[in-house]
Amino acid sequence: MPGNTDRRRARRGAWASALAFTAVQAATGALLLWGCALLWERLWLRALLLLLAAGDLLSVPFVWIALRQRLKEIKGGEKDAAAEY
Repeated sequence: MPGNTDRRRARRGAWASALAFTAVQAATGALLLWGCALLWERLWLRALLLLLAAGDLLSVPFVWIALRQRLKEIKGGEKDAAAEY
């Protein structure tokens, strides 16, 4: 029973981390895009902000891929198996 509780806690922590990262990245991307919308006269700065926003939002799908892999590891019990050695 304790192993099941540990797995549940690990799953909850993995989900919380992925959701928190996504929220922070989305907020940062929104701020960068908002700043880009305000800068009409400085085209080089506007292009830089667009590039930063794209890079910021591009990292989000990779977190969800890593989350899926982490959930598989938790379900498979790799940590429990490694603790036996």
